[in-house]
Amino acid sequence: MLESQLEVPVAEFAYPYGSYNTAAVEMVKAAGYRVGRGCCSGVAHTSTDVLALRAIMAPNDLTNFQKYLEAR
Repeated sequence: MLESQLEVPVAEFAYPYGSYNTAAVEMVKAAGYRVGRGCCSGVAHTSTDVLALRAIMAPNDLTNFQKYLEAR
């Protein structure tokens, strides 16, 4: 659906509410997505399953986001 509306391939999947399990990962893989992202905080490593990536939550406004980046 997104691909037809955007007219570009969509290879990444964000799990609804960031929640997933083994069955969800397998469905995302079977659907042809290359990457899946949840909401668990953490950093990806080379050994990380790309269909179960973690994320670092960032502020949702640009001023605080800039401060967040500068502090890292």
